[in-house]
Formats: sequence, structure tokens, C-alpha cells
Amino acid sequence: MATLRQKQQYFVFVHGAQHGAWCWFKTIELLEQAGHLTKAVDLVSAGDSSVNADDVECFDHYNQPLYEVLESLGTNQKVILVCHSMGGTTVARACERYPLRIHVAVYIAGAMLKSGMSQSENHDEVFRETSKDAQFHFGKGEQNPPTSCWPSLEIVTKAYYNLCSSEDIQFAAKRLGGVPIMCDDATIFTANYHSVPRVYIRTSFDKAIAPHFQDRYVLQNPPTEVLHLESDHSPFFSATRELNEHLLYVAATYAN
Repeated sequence: MATLRQKQQYFVFVHGAQHGAWCWFKTIELLEQAGHLTKAVDLVSAGDSSVNADDVECFDHYNQPLYEVLESLGTNQKVILVCHSMGGTTVARACERYPLRIHVAVYIAGAMLKSGMSQSENHDEVFRETSKDAQFHFGKGEQNPPTSCWPSLEIVTKAYYNLCSSEDIQFAAKRLGGVPIMCDDATIFTANYHSVPRVYIRTSFDKAIAPHFQDRYVLQNPPTEVLHLESDHSPFFSATRELNEHLLYVAATYAN
């Protein structure tokens, strides 16, 4: 895909489950070299957040760092909002709340759920393999539902990074965290959500969210455009330059 000349844009990145802002460092470097502004957020309990996964109060609490970025934008300033994997649920909520602050939402192997669908409805089938041997924590007592999930490191590293270098796998494995469990993560889509263009980037060798599940998201909640990467679940490591080309194309097409 040819790189198109474009004006400076502001890219905001949202990580998926177990990840943090750290996973975007290669992508950010390339975009900043091209003259763009970038920001990667740590959602509450992820990355450098001081909050424990068991202490996340609700879905909007989890999403608050992204909301703060969008609320801090200047008049008429918009961002290109990029998410990975389960970060798609966070971006859907942001599009519903802040449609006028987003040029386009980009879902990289993202959970682009249909209106009113929660992660719990999606999880059992899509993440059946990566959930094997997961440990559950009960921060509010064992008489209550679990508050966080800690998947097996061996299983998820094979699922997330099957085409990544050993160096990238080692870097990521040291940083993976737990997943807060929230029962209120379903979003009802209105005209706000649908006013934001969406681009889906399909990862064809993905072992975490298999391509046929990605195809289902696209069919159930059709985006504006679908792009393709011959990568695993983590193209920010395994297909960095190809992902960068896609992001530059999106910027030139939807934000110029």
C-alpha cells in the first residue's frame, strides 16, 4: 500500500486485555518519525496504572484515562483512535460518548461487538483456548463473582505472539497483567457511534481472535472499510511497518 502525503494528525492508542501503553512503542516511533502526534493510554489497572485489577469499579472507571484524553482536546481538535483486541469495547464506548472528537476509529483484530453485546457474551466462544487454565481472583469475596482473570502465561504468549521475535515475546511476557472483570461493558449504539467511520484491520494468522471470529464482527457490525494484515494477533510487534502503512493510509483517507 502506497504511503500518502498528509498533514499532521493525532493518533491515540488503546491496548487490549493484559497489555498496556507499552505495546505501541514501535508504532509510535514510526508515526512520530513521520511527523504525527501520538498518545498511548494505560487504562485503569493496566501498564503503569496504580490500581489493582480487582479494584476496577466499573467499565467507565476502566476507560477513564481515555475519556480524559478526549476531554482535554482543544476546540475542533480530533484524533484517530486506534484500538487492539478487547480494547474495541473501550473504543466503542468512546465513540458513543465523544463522536465529535474522533476522525475515525481503527480496530486492529478488535472485538467490534454489536450493539448491546458484552464481553462476557463474546468471551466464552472467542477466547475459549486462551482462557484454559486461567486463574480467577475474588476481590469481593468468594461468595461474589470474580473480579479479575489471570490467563496462563504460556498459553497466551503462544496465542498473542506466534509470529513475533523471541525478543518481542520476552519483552511482552514480562509486562502482561490481569484482566478486570466488569459486568457493565455492553454499549448501546446510537447515531453518535454510527457517525464515526470505522476501519477494521483483519489479522490473518491470529491465534487469539481467530480470523473467522473477526469476520463475524465485521458481518454483525459492518465497518466503513476492512484492511488486511498477514500477521498474528500483535502486528505492532510482528508487522510493524505494514501496520504503520495502514495507519498512514487511514489518516490520509479519513482525517485529511
